[in-house]
Amino acid sequence: MKTVYVGMAADVFHHGHLKIIKEAKKLGKVIVGLLTDEAIISYKRIPLISFKHRKFIIENIK
Repeated sequence: MKTVYVGMAADVFHHGHLKIIKEAKKLGKVIVGLLTDEAIISYKRIPLISFKHRKFIIENIK
């Protein structure tokens, strides 16, 4: 089985994020690399959802 890596900020999680993860699951085991708050701040803005809460959302996708 392949391992598929998907990197994302997932700040303001939406259907596009879910679609990417579901498509990746078709290819193999999915590992989501979640950007830290600091990484998001460095290229975008202060995240609206904390890393802790974004991690909780990602971990609970079936």
